[in-house]
Amino acid sequence: MSSFHWPQASDYIRSDGGHPPSRFAQALAEAIPVVPRSTRVLDIGCGSGIVGLYCLIQKKAAFVTFSDVLGELVDIARGNVEDKITRGSIHPSQTAFIGSRFSDLPENVVLAHDVVAFNPPQLPDRYTDRIDGDTVTKTFRHGGSDGLDVTRGFLRWYSGLKSPKPDAVIVLSCFLGRSRIAQALRDHGLVWNQLGSIRIPLRPFLQAAAESLADNPSEIADRSLKKDDDGVWTKQVMTLLIRGSRNDLQRG
Repeated sequence: MSSFHWPQASDYIRSDGGHPPSRFAQALAEAIPVVPRSTRVLDIGCGSGIVGLYCLIQKKAAFVTFSDVLGELVDIARGNVEDKITRGSIHPSQTAFIGSRFSDLPENVVLAHDVVAFNPPQLPDRYTDRIDGDTVTKTFRHGGSDGLDVTRGFLRWYSGLKSPKPDAVIVLSCFLGRSRIAQALRDHGLVWNQLGSIRIPLRPFLQAAAESLADNPSEIADRSLKKDDDGVWTKQVMTLLIRGSRNDLQRG
């Protein structure tokens, strides 16, 4: 499992507990556009808080609100933030915490930010039981029937926000299907572009699923699957910028 973890995670969060951040979190954090001492980030599904802390410490964001539906994870993020405050890396006035579903966040709170960041749960139902860990760990990964249920809910909520609204940055696995991801975005009339991508190995329990698609070139291409020289299937993880009307006006 170590290949899925962000090697530099300990620079931003404590290593004495919580859920090790994945390469998904790394891809998201590194891609988020931040104007130093200006950008306000809403970190939805904050988990350990590493994405927001990376924005504050590495990118010098002005402010981050850490939000998660799981209270246990908000507590973990709060502990990591307090540790960085104690060390003098950030100031208490730069952070806030909300335990909430994204759909229940007050709209005025959302619109007070410049960018919304989200690393959605995206593991299809049929694989959830194969994750080692507690209920929180499983819930943190559970993406519904095809892995895109939570993402579709987020896109529906985001598209319904009052304009002008902030940009949104999300990170998604191409294992779910690039065409399916694009269709979900189009279904909500959203405009987006790809900020970046990384390639990582599929989890061991997904290797057989990839192998079953080996004779279907269109599915292999749509899911951006490749087999490396060691016979291990890899996938592409892409970070997308969904353009909000507020920043469209600023760019205009």
